[in-house]
Amino acid sequence: HICAEPIPDLLNLYHSTGMRNYRSDFHRRPYKYVGLRNQIEMKLLQHFFVEQYALGGFDFASYLHACFDKSFLELCEVEVSSWAFFIFLLVLNLIRYEIAKA
Repeated sequence: HICAEPIPDLLNLYHSTGMRNYRSDFHRRPYKYVGLRNQIEMKLLQHFFVEQYALGGFDFASYLHACFDKSFLELCEVEVSSWAFFIFLLVLNLIRYEIAKA
């Protein structure tokens, strides 16, 4: 598995496959390199993060998972004020309907 490889071997693999020549937005990047490049980039990101903060046996995957969960919940969570406004509009529409029906 790619994540078990030492960092220097990953960098050599990265340069030897020519992946460094492709832009990071997947523009004209050969499909065969997409998975490999993503794995190498995640391993390097983990390495630099752990080294920067001297975290030793830090579980980087769990950290990223928790960060993603928090961001996703913040993105999808609906504020109470939004619900109140929606209910207010719903009641107004119901009143308008009852007036128009009468």
